[in-house]
Amino acid sequence: MGKKSNIERKKDAAATTLIVGVVCGAATALIGFAMWIPNYDRVNWGLTGFGVVVVLLSFIAWGVMSPKEDEASETIPNENAPSVADELSKLATLKDNGVLSEEEFQTLKAKILNQ
Repeated sequence: MGKKSNIERKKDAAATTLIVGVVCGAATALIGFAMWIPNYDRVNWGLTGFGVVVVLLSFIAWGVMSPKEDEASETIPNENAPSVADELSKLATLKDNGVLSEEEFQTLKAKILNQ
C-alpha cells in the first residue's frame, strides 16, 4: 500500500467522521427513545433529540471535510515523466538521423510545447 495523497486522506477523514457520528448519534437516539417510551420522561426525549442532532452534525461535518471538486482535480506530477527538454532532444535526434522530416519535427515539437 503506497502513500496516500492529501485528497485521499481528506476523503478518509470525512468518511470516518460521518460513520462514527452516525453510529454514535443513532445509538444515542435509539437508547433515549427506548427509555422514553415506557416512562415518557423529558430527559430521555432530550437524549433522543441529542442523538438526532449528532447525526445531523455528522453529515454537516462530512460535507465540510470532503474535498471539493477543485481540490480533487489537482494533478500529481509524475516523477518518471520525461521533461520537455528531454522530449525535444529526442525529437532533434530523430530528425538528425533522418527518421523525421522537418515538417514532422515541427508538428511534434509544437505538440510538446503546447502541453
